[in-house]
Amino acid sequence: MKIKIPIFALVCAGLSLAVFAQDKAVTNPAALPADPQLKLEYNKAQTKQKEANPAMKPDIQILTYPKAAKKDFEWGNLTWFAGRSLGNSTEMTIGRCILKPGQSNPRHYHPNCTEILVVMQGNIEHTGPNGEKVKMSVGDTVTIPPNTWHQASNIGDSEAVLFIAFSSADRETIGE
Repeated sequence: MKIKIPIFALVCAGLSLAVFAQDKAVTNPAALPADPQLKLEYNKAQTKQKEANPAMKPDIQILTYPKAAKKDFEWGNLTWFAGRSLGNSTEMTIGRCILKPGQSNPRHYHPNCTEILVVMQGNIEHTGPNGEKVKMSVGDTVTIPPNTWHQASNIGDSEAVLFIAFSSADRETIGE
């Protein structure tokens, strides 16, 4: 009696592709059993992955810190770790904002994406679109929808470090 073994393709946001055949992950088509159906499923999954992320290689992307994009301002600095301009994301922008004590970034909004900000170090006051102010400390998170004016101010005695993520690889910022 023959038992059919289901084939599952794993395609994960442009990362490595694996076909699971007989409970073993296969990432190399040459390693697939001679079963033509397995090879067909592998090729379909690989094609689907390439169509979903044509600009990305199917491999994990590594950006070393020296290649991160850094920009200094009077109020602190921004460092960008992932985004289309860096060549390592077609879906998101990831960065870090450092605010000097007593400083604020300019009031701004993002027309094309949601921003998620996580306080990693320090204490800030986040100002929303209607001037409402919320104090935030380590571990606090704010989600800011597109087209929402906002601003962060460091209210502590040391640098505030903020992890920032955007729902677009081509984050746009409009500010005052």
